[in-house]
Amino acid sequence: MSKRPIKSNPCVDTAPSTQRAVPSSVADDAIHAVLDTLATSVAVVDLRSRVKRLNAAFEDLLGVSRRLVVGAKLTSHFTEPELLAQAIDATREDAFTVTRFEASLQPDHQTHALPVHVIVSRTDEPDTVMVELLPLDKQLRQDSRDRLTHG
Repeated sequence: MSKRPIKSNPCVDTAPSTQRAVPSSVADDAIHAVLDTLATSVAVVDLRSRVKRLNAAFEDLLGVSRRLVVGAKLTSHFTEPELLAQAIDATREDAFTVTRFEASLQPDHQTHALPVHVIVSRTDEPDTVMVELLPLDKQLRQDSRDRLTHG
């Protein structure tokens, strides 16, 4: 019986384990599927604000295909890009920080900016943050409902 070298697959963990690692492309597909089920606009960006992933709601809000946005700076879609850059920096510096602020998003092919409530929070991935956008009119309606129900 001859011994052949074992070829390693970079997508599979070769350490002894009872579970097999999921190939990264399958994991990315699963993450995209979960993000696309969310009603809120969610993007995952690196610490330089470059988009790594975004969901369908975010794509609709921007009015542009995710293929054109992934890899580009999310700050370029804000009328005051420094606000998002500062929030990303603040969130990076403190793992427990969630930064919230109001900003104006400039969707592609629209003349009017869209007021949004922005929430920036850490993710489990190193050097990434999650950016959630809520159109401000929806946020105001939710705040009103919360005040009515929680008195």
